[in-house]
Formats: sequence, C-alpha cells, structure tokens
Amino acid sequence: MLSMSSKKSKVEKFIDSVKRKYDLRTDSDVARLFKISRQALHFWRQQDSVPDKYHRLVENNLIPHSISLPPGGYVAAAEKRRLPVIGLARAGPNLFTDPDFRDPEETASCPAGLHDPEAFWVPVIGNSMFPFLRPYSRVCVSPNLETKNQDRVVVGLKDGQVMIAEIRCEKNHIILKKYNADNLKISRTKLMFCYTIVHIREPK
Repeated sequence: MLSMSSKKSKVEKFIDSVKRKYDLRTDSDVARLFKISRQALHFWRQQDSVPDKYHRLVENNLIPHSISLPPGGYVAAAEKRRLPVIGLARAGPNLFTDPDFRDPEETASCPAGLHDPEAFWVPVIGNSMFPFLRPYSRVCVSPNLETKNQDRVVVGLKDGQVMIAEIRCEKNHIILKKYNADNLKISRTKLMFCYTIVHIREPK
C-alpha cells in the first residue's frame, strides 16, 4: 500500500520554486545557477536546510552570475525577459520564416543566466535530430557565443539553406551531422552563420 505522506521538505519546496522562477528542469541546472555542486544540494536535503544567502538571492532576483557579466549584458529571471520566436525550423532540411505560423510579436521566456541580448528561439519540426530534438520543441540560440567543435547549432548557408545539426570542424570543411538523416559536408566558404544552441524547451 502506498504511503499517503507526500509532504515536501523545505528544501524541496525551495528547489521547486527556483526551477519555476528561472525556468529550470534539473538539479544540475539549479546547481549551475547558484555556482555550487550537486553534492551541495544533496547536503541541503540531508540537513533539510538552505543557507540564508540563497534565499536572499532568489527573493531579491540576484544571481551570482551578475558579478561576471559581459559588457551590456544582464541576468534576469525567466519570466522577466522575453526573447523573439523567429521562423520555423526543420531539424531536417531547413529553417524558414512562415508568416502564417505565428504572430510577429510572439515571444518566449529567456532561459536563466543567458546574457546575449541577440538571443532568440526557433521552433522545430521534423525528426532528423531525434532524440536530441523532438518535433515541435524549441531551441534557443546565442549568436554572440563562440561555437566549438561538436556543438549543436543552427547553421545558415550562402545558398539559402538553414538547418539544425551537430557541427564537426575540419581544416577546410565543415561536417553537419544529423542523427536520423544524411550528414552534409561543406566548404567553410559556404557558411553564412552558425549559432550555438544553448537551451531546449520540450513541447507541452
């Protein structure tokens, strides 16, 4: 017989409230937000106590990241900053702007700790990047973040193609890796832009 006792501890209530406020999914996200280890969260649970300074950070909308912001950047709670939703992405062949798909003013909340003022969301259809991306999920990209080898990215080519892929860099070529479709090998000279995916939001 299942126990009817499901009352959450003070620590669990605090962590749940942080996840809701800053649009986080996992304990690892919470640990990164506070710049602590997951072991620290485990210790909080064992002690059933959260240090006062973390309560103050949340209550006053202050995050440790704020001491190392880039010029012109800032951190905001997810519900206090909105990012544009741009176009409609096929995780397979391309991304395009569909005027019938959305209201031009559609926005979505900003992931916690994202500083890039040019960041935006892209809705996804298709399943060539499954299980990394599910159809109708959204990816948030940061144009000002440096792209590294094996990052998952939104890429635009000079021939008009725009796609989502995992990027592999070679000396003179770039390989755009798909998980359920053919990979594409292109010359670096054909690349128009490459934006790193920094956050994924699953379909509701």
